[in-house]
Amino acid sequence: MNELITTAKTMSSREIAELTSKRHDHIIRDIEKMLDELEIAHPKFGGSYIDATGRSLKCYNLPKRESLILVSGYNIKMRAAIIDRWQELEEKEAQRITQDTAEPVPNLKTTSDLASELCFKWTLNKYQYHLSAAFYQQGFKLALGEKCDFFFIVIETFKPHNYAIYKIGDDLLERGYHLCREALRVYKQAESRGSFELPYNNGNLLELVA
Repeated sequence: MNELITTAKTMSSREIAELTSKRHDHIIRDIEKMLDELEIAHPKFGGSYIDATGRSLKCYNLPKRESLILVSGYNIKMRAAIIDRWQELEEKEAQRITQDTAEPVPNLKTTSDLASELCFKWTLNKYQYHLSAAFYQQGFKLALGEKCDFFFIVIETFKPHNYAIYKIGDDLLERGYHLCREALRVYKQAESRGSFELPYNNGNLLELVA
C-alpha cells in the first residue's frame, strides 16, 4: 500500500521546550540556526499550532536525528530528558504495532486525472480530502473507542480504470485536524453573533493584477 505522506515520528518544538524548561521562542531560534547550518529549508519541518487566544503560531516538528542534533549543545539534564522521551515514544510505537487495531476505513474516490501519487496529491490539496479524512477518523474514534487507519481507493474514470490505494499519513491528518478545529472555531463565532455571512478578505478592498 502506498503512503501519501510518510508517517515518521517527530517531536514538536513545543514539547522540546517543555522537556528542557526553555522558552519556546528560544527553541525556535535554536532550531532555525541549526537548520541553516545543516542547509535544510525551514519549511521542511515547519508547522503551526493554535494558542489559547485562537492565534495560529509557528512551531517545528523534528525527526529524531534533528532533535538530537539540536540538544547536543544543551546541558546533560536537557539531553537526557529528550533521549528519555524518544525512548518512551519508540516503546509506545512498538506496543501499538503489536496490538490489534480496528479495521481500516476505506474511502472510494474516482478521478478523471491519473490515479498517480503526484496527481492525487494535487487533487487532495485542492478538495481538502485530508480535512474530511480527519473528520471521519475522529468520528470513528468517538463511535468505536479506537483509532482507525483511513485510506483512499482512487479509481480512474477512463479505461482501463487503473487504481491506487493511499494511506493518509499522520502529518497530513494533523493538518486536517487543524482545518477542522479552525472550521469549528469560525462556526462557533458565526453562531454566537447569529449570522453566518462573512465577506471575503474580511471586506477589504483588493487590487486585482494580471
